[in-house]
Formats: sequence, structure tokens, C-alpha cells
Amino acid sequence: RYSLLHRGADYFRDIKGPPSTWKSIEDLNPVIAEYELLMRAGDYETALEVLDSILPFVEKWGNYRQVERLSKVLAKESKPPISSVAMGFTGWALSALGEDEQAIEYFKRALNEPVSDPSMVQEYSWRFELANCYLAVHDYDAAKQEFRFLLDRADAEDFKTQAEALIGLGITAECVHSYDKAEISYLQALEIYVSFQLMQQGVDENEFIFTPGVSISNLPLADPWAWIPIVPLSFTSPEGDVKKSFLYSIEAPLPFDDYIKTKGEDDEQGVEEPM
Repeated sequence: RYSLLHRGADYFRDIKGPPSTWKSIEDLNPVIAEYELLMRAGDYETALEVLDSILPFVEKWGNYRQVERLSKVLAKESKPPISSVAMGFTGWALSALGEDEQAIEYFKRALNEPVSDPSMVQEYSWRFELANCYLAVHDYDAAKQEFRFLLDRADAEDFKTQAEALIGLGITAECVHSYDKAEISYLQALEIYVSFQLMQQGVDENEFIFTPGVSISNLPLADPWAWIPIVPLSFTSPEGDVKKSFLYSIEAPLPFDDYIKTKGEDDEQGVEEPM
């Protein structure tokens, strides 16, 4: 029986084609059929891989309810660490559907089970999702706790997690009208981002002094990025005789792979559109 189920799964795997050929939600039907046959065969590890492959397309085209259904079954029938990932997928789908209270419960269950990712990427992903769910239900203390946990646990070289956790703390502070604290968090996030970019360009950040030229104190902003479509920053050498002015255009998520041009470069080539 299991051999026949695997043969059926192999058939759907062969006809589904590579992900690059999937153009609409209907193209996921063979993938879902493969998943369901793998589940019936008890091959939960491969079923998880198949489910994971469709998530970017579900995010693009919708059908989160289908992911919720499939991942709930996998979470129920499998054991850790597979069940942990499946519960995280369920939380992700529920959050996208706006069912944040239920999503919180699944993310918490996912985080309480053993994981197989030694790099902690999976845990950090679920915690960011959990923190955002807490924001959605106005549990700001819990959101702050999760963002602070991520900031404290991030490796020294994990600039992306540090910056995004600081942004989360800034958003949380704004929600409770603590605009001074929000400003501090946002500027710390921006400084981390800029330091990362300078490092990528081979510049020693210790040679420069960071001087932000923006303030959001007492501004009731709904969008934390509204205050930095373009932010002027200056980097002055300790001697004070060399200045480099940069214009940044930043939107969430942080574009850590993008090159930052100097103001002069932008003037010569035309100012870039905001990312």
C-alpha cells in the first residue's frame, strides 16, 4: 500500500513541473495531491518539504486557508521537529488571514517544541511573526518582550535581526505614544544598517562619526518608515576635514543587499526612486 502511495506521489511530482513554471493557483493542485499522498504514506518529512515549496506562491496568490488545513494535519500526525515547523506554518497562515489570536497559540506551541535548525533562523522567524501578532491584538508588552528577546539573542554579526528587532521595538513604542523611545530605536536600527553597508564596501566604521539628521519626536506616525523616505546622514572623519554625505532611501524589510550611493553619485546619475 505504501509503495502504491509513493508511486502516486511520484506521478504528481513528475507532472507538477519546476516551480518556475507555476503561473497560477491552479498549478499548485498537483503539488497538493503529491503532499496528500505522502501524508497517507506517513512520509511526513517529504510532505513538509513539499508544503514548504508552495508557501511563496500562496503568499503571492492567496489560499492561506489551504495551507492552514494542510499544515494542521501535519502538525497533528507528525512528531518534533516536523510538527514544530508545521505549527509555525499554521500560525503563519492564520496570521495572514487576520486570525491573530489563533496564530499566537500556534506560534507559541511551535516555539515550545524542539527544532532542527541549529542556526536559530526558524525560531527567529516564528518569534518575529509572534511579535507582530501581539501588535495586531494590542498586547504591546508581549510584543516588546519578543522583540527584545530577538535583539538580545542576535549574534553580533547578525545585523538584519538586530535592526529589524529595533524597528519592532520602535513600532511598539509608537503604539503606546512613546515617541522619544521610538526615535531612539529607529535611529539605532538605521545606524546598524548603515554600518553594515559601510562594512560591505570595505570602509572601517570606526573611522567615521555617525550623525543622523532626522527627528520624529512627538510625531504620531502610523508607518514607522514614513519618516525616512530619504534620510540625510553625514560621516565625518575624526580630523574633521573629510565629509561624506549620503542619501538613503529605506523601506521595510531592510534592503541589506543593496548598494548605497553617495549624494554626489546620485546627483550625477539622477536620484533613484525609493526602493
